[in-house]
Amino acid sequence: MMKIVSVVAVLMGLALAGSTLTELEKRQEFSEKDFVFDFSEGPMLQNGIGTTLIPAFLNTFPVLQKQGLGAALVNIEPCGVNNPHNHPRATEFLYLIKGSKFVVGFTEEFQTRTLINTLKPGQGTIFPQGLPHFQINNSCEPAQFFAAVSNEDPGAVNFPDSIYNFPDNLLQTIFRVNQGRVDRFRTDAMMREISRDCRRRCGLE
Repeated sequence: MMKIVSVVAVLMGLALAGSTLTELEKRQEFSEKDFVFDFSEGPMLQNGIGTTLIPAFLNTFPVLQKQGLGAALVNIEPCGVNNPHNHPRATEFLYLIKGSKFVVGFTEEFQTRTLINTLKPGQGTIFPQGLPHFQINNSCEPAQFFAAVSNEDPGAVNFPDSIYNFPDNLLQTIFRVNQGRVDRFRTDAMMREISRDCRRRCGLE
């Protein structure tokens, strides 16, 4: 009996020795100020044409670890485009703060549907986890939106960047274009075409 008790005690000791910190202990590693994220001073990233975002994700706001959410403040200049992308680990909720003629959309799996809407300030929409989505500011005024995501580390796959890294012969085949057109794709010529009419209307070119 003594041997059994000893073995149990050793196993319990090993389990305790290898245990991780509790959630309370993890939080106590941060100071009070660590729980505040300043969107006016956060790191600014670029995506697409005239689009900048300040993300409060795990890498920029560590206290979010295991909280199951993240956020970003996004600004899009007149006639700007937020490149088509997806978040492999999160659903996104977008709330439009300011802007008009603000077009959003996402494509369902198997290309069954592409859902496109035009939002006005005070309206919101969602982009389901993993599905490609985009935003276009078709107005002559800046637009701004707040995006909440259901994972502190949502990830992002930017389709123009990832697709254009495919081999040339593959791109020529799937798009049915020559090498010259592939080269134009890689210099973002296609995305510039999208906003050309808007830029002319707004006197930006």
